[in-house]
Amino acid sequence: MMKFRIDNGTGICTIGMSDIGSYIRFNYPLTVVWDDCHGSIGRYFCVLPYNKAYRSAVRESIHENLDQDFTDRIPELYEMLEPLFPLFKNGNYFLNFHNNRNKEFFEYWCSTNHFEKPKYEDLEVVFPDTVTDIRNTDKVIKDHKRWLKEAGKSKEIYPAGLLEWSTGGIYDRSAALYATQPMQAVDKDRVAFFEKAIRNGARPFAVIFNASYDKKDFDSPNFILDGHHKLLAYDRLKIYPPLAVITCCPENDDELEFDAGLLAESLYPWQVRHLMEHWDDKHFSDESAAQDDLERGRILRKGNPENKNYGFPDWLKRLFG
Repeated sequence: MMKFRIDNGTGICTIGMSDIGSYIRFNYPLTVVWDDCHGSIGRYFCVLPYNKAYRSAVRESIHENLDQDFTDRIPELYEMLEPLFPLFKNGNYFLNFHNNRNKEFFEYWCSTNHFEKPKYEDLEVVFPDTVTDIRNTDKVIKDHKRWLKEAGKSKEIYPAGLLEWSTGGIYDRSAALYATQPMQAVDKDRVAFFEKAIRNGARPFAVIFNASYDKKDFDSPNFILDGHHKLLAYDRLKIYPPLAVITCCPENDDELEFDAGLLAESLYPWQVRHLMEHWDDKHFSDESAAQDDLERGRILRKGNPENKNYGFPDWLKRLFG
């Protein structure tokens, strides 16, 4: 493991964390994960529309062959990934590499075997079934109402509420790898290409981005920065992947981010309502900026000609009062 510091960061790509959940953003959120607050380890998660600028920025920053084992060559790995780092915000980071032989990234210890030997979580590459696109807010509501009518005719379908119906759910595992692009953007031929290469002995690694803040015991999920196609190929082949892991480590509360305004203009209103109502440590460090974000969200939602104001912006504004 190697500790390093970024002092030339732009903050374009960063992870937001709070007691309720986390997100990764590239200017705007890409993936949001938060507790379902049902008394279990369940989480809601959603992926927003494909961000071409984000994918291009990552691809343009990584030029070298990723089919290498950097277990004992972390400084070389740092040099390879260094073009990525200006995308992040300034601060302290750790860089680590896990090869697929020791499976350390997926390792956990359990009392069922008296902690005598490690166990390993399954490889879990997490994609939601649908894309969260607020331009489709009215359509989602109508589709859900239509679905409820069909569910009422069948005893085999559980009549889920709008939140559960439109939002991904998972019983979280610490080693789960969360997509930062929709499944609809995955190239099946590219996955097949990596499947063939892996079968023939290649072991290309994926790049994971996460964050940890010890003072409040905050740990973000593991977000896939690069390697969706590779990880899907490994998953199909039931082979553990090698991973390069970049961890952002805020030093104090001032370095934490959790932007309610960005979420308000990026998620469906009912998703933000649930998240805000269960966010215990609400702290709006810049009220005027958050209000500006809400106004931009209203403008964006007007992109749908059938859009109606469901009273949500006014409800959220009261949280700032």
